[in-house]
Amino acid sequence: GTITLTSDGTNYEITQDGATYAYVANAAGGVVNASAVSITRGTTTSALSTVNSDDSSRWTLTSSKSGTNYQNDWTYSYTLPTTTPGAITVAWNSKNSTSSAMKTYLYNYQTAKWDSVGSATVGTTEDTLTWSASAPTAYVSTTGAVKVRFVGPQSTKSYTSYTDAAWLVWEP
Repeated sequence: GTITLTSDGTNYEITQDGATYAYVANAAGGVVNASAVSITRGTTTSALSTVNSDDSSRWTLTSSKSGTNYQNDWTYSYTLPTTTPGAITVAWNSKNSTSSAMKTYLYNYQTAKWDSVGSATVGTTEDTLTWSASAPTAYVSTTGAVKVRFVGPQSTKSYTSYTDAAWLVWEP
């Protein structure tokens, strides 16, 4: 499906096929685009800017082989205009070349470890997945940085992940 980001200057909504996934009811909140990507496993030839709009121009990551298994593992970095948001929501619009379970993590700056925030099966048809943290203090650095990591399954066959949009929505 297609995701839509709308704003009336005060409120923000992320919707898919009429269903609302995230809502920020304050002008002080907003939506942040990914500013960098770090690839732990996989290869890409796509520009990061393709994840900043839902326009069917996809950022692709083909799994790389380590030992006998293939896997994708990457991190999007975001910078918030605050270090104390009241809540954050990751909205990820994607698909895979084969249906597979993808895990999502947020980097915890207090423990210096990755915290699992969700797992979902990503199919071969584009879909929107969201994860929220209502007390995100540990996930925001002293400079407002937030890191979101996506890890695909280990597989004996190569596969590709396609991201159409990856936004971070924050509330005050």
